[in-house]
Amino acid sequence: MGIVIKAIELIAGSIVVALQFAKDPSQYRWYVIGLLAVVFACSVSLHFIENIRRKKWEAGQVERDRNLVRQTVQELKPTQSPMETVVPVPVVPPTPVPKPVEILPSDPRVYPCSIKETKDALFHRTLFVLANRGGDVAHKVNIDMIWKIKGKNVSFPEVEAIPVGQESDFLPTIEGEPLMTKHDIFRLLLDDWNANSGSMVDRWPKEMNVRWQSYNGEKFVCAVTLVFHPIEYLLRRNTDWSARNFIMSEFKKFRFARELTVHSG
Repeated sequence: MGIVIKAIELIAGSIVVALQFAKDPSQYRWYVIGLLAVVFACSVSLHFIENIRRKKWEAGQVERDRNLVRQTVQELKPTQSPMETVVPVPVVPPTPVPKPVEILPSDPRVYPCSIKETKDALFHRTLFVLANRGGDVAHKVNIDMIWKIKGKNVSFPEVEAIPVGQESDFLPTIEGEPLMTKHDIFRLLLDDWNANSGSMVDRWPKEMNVRWQSYNGEKFVCAVTLVFHPIEYLLRRNTDWSARNFIMSEFKKFRFARELTVHSG
């Protein structure tokens, strides 16, 4: 059902775009209005279908949690007999990792600060806030989500420059999502946690990279872990707890490095 509705939404949107190139677009004004209403209705329907699917999933959570507790208790029971001997495994020293080239105080240094929600648009959106706390302007700043989230790619627009001491907002775009949830990273992270957590973990980490350049083309990267707090996010949505200051996401484990350019010779 959801695939049919999404197909209708895509077809209606494509017709609206095509009508803009007609010789006299104004004569199709009512057609455009009607098609936009179809697109909106499809988006709302997809939202309701997703809510129904979510309620069905939540109905089975209590039993799943009980099974997880029973399974954990069984796994924690000792299984080794008294006559068994443990053979020590030789410890292999880790291979030394080359130390990354240090970033100087005079270089631009971009930090992911927070994710803020906006309700001024027609649909709910989340914005990644990045700040330049280095000593120079950061150019061509972009965010790279290393892994797919619930099987979907998340992309961000490139920001041309962030001056020293200033911040910039980055709007995520989720592939294959309807208009109502296309820019809501919290909703996607919650769906990913529901589908893949396997237990009631209260932290859901995702690795990402932030890249930028200096004015003369030197490249830098900040590898960072985005930690989503699904339990606090669910409590924040509950009207009984809305006044509490819940931390729904945070950035941890900042690793800065200068990206070396490899020249072929």
